[in-house]
Amino acid sequence: MVKRSVLIGAVVVIAVAAIAGFYLGFTYLVPQRRAITLDLREWAFNGLGYTNIQGGPVIRVKAGETIQVTVNNVGTMDHEFMVISKSDLEDLLKREITPGEEVHVSVIFEGADVDVEPGESKTITFTVSNPGEYVYACLETTPTLHAKNGMWGTFIVEP
Repeated sequence: MVKRSVLIGAVVVIAVAAIAGFYLGFTYLVPQRRAITLDLREWAFNGLGYTNIQGGPVIRVKAGETIQVTVNNVGTMDHEFMVISKSDLEDLLKREITPGEEVHVSVIFEGADVDVEPGESKTITFTVSNPGEYVYACLETTPTLHAKNGMWGTFIVEP
């Protein structure tokens, strides 16, 4: 009888240890997604910005991290979120862009771009890879380039 109790106790301890080990391993060893939420409106991300100044909070992440970005368009115009190079944004800010003109840039991380209509919310998930300093921006051009009015922010990927 004592041997049976000891055996049952040992099985319970092993089961609890296995469950705890699985949970801790899953929680701490599997990369977690960082959730970021941005409200887009004329001319800002999260209410910051206007006319050639940074219009959004600095986003700082680690290389290899998976990011989940939810964008809520609380404005009255179409907006977008995309991560691009600083030099692409600088070039666009110097150009005269006509209303409705299509602008073409390369998105830095696969999946790091989304369009949202007024009243719409969308969530995108992407993994950041190369360390560096980038920007996120709205490159809609109606009635003018939104980024020129402050719809951009710094996106830093640390090693």
